[in-house]
Amino acid sequence: MTAALVFKRQAHDLIDRLPDGAGWKDLAKAAAEVQAIQLGLDDIRAGRVVDGDVVLAWIDSWGTDAELPPPEPQVSGVTKLKL
Repeated sequence: MTAALVFKRQAHDLIDRLPDGAGWKDLAKAAAEVQAIQLGLDDIRAGRVVDGDVVLAWIDSWGTDAELPPPEPQVSGVTKLKL
């Protein structure tokens, strides 16, 4: 199946899952959510992730004199997940 056909099938499935009475805004919101999830999964597959402990240390530093910069994904040395 071509990428275009997969996309069309996914779009139809998305529309079919909308409640009766849904409008364009509902469709746009649902499509944006699906896209955001897909982009996140792509990042995970590519190993673009941030260790949870690093994120927690960053959050714990908020409002202190030693506030840390936002963590950046470290691609090297990360086990890539197959989702």
